[in-house]
Amino acid sequence: MVLRLFTALLPVTLFPALHMAGNTLVLLFAWTVHLHVAPYQRAKWNVTEALLLTTALLMTILSNCMIANDSHWGHSVLTQYVLFFVIVSLALVASLVILVMFLLQVYQERFAPQDVEKKTLEE
Repeated sequence: MVLRLFTALLPVTLFPALHMAGNTLVLLFAWTVHLHVAPYQRAKWNVTEALLLTTALLMTILSNCMIANDSHWGHSVLTQYVLFFVIVSLALVASLVILVMFLLQVYQERFAPQDVEKKTLEE
């Protein structure tokens, strides 16, 4: 909800740096709250979400570097290509990790109980 508020108050086309700074603050707050609350029962899911929030923060910071308009970042096309490649790679790796974890969890929920029932019946 706060991210939508930033989008409404600070349009990306008019204030890209302020918009990205606001997104960074929201992600940092969410990351901090998540580390203190640990909402999942399984530690594996808490760690995974913390890593995904860390990846999102890193991607946002790298995006800030990409849209920054100073001599260290903005004037080098090669640097922008490298930053873009790193950002997209982070997004792809994070997406693949969460997809694999989701599919493994679905498999365990759907088929593992049946395997346990079969072993119980055989004994």
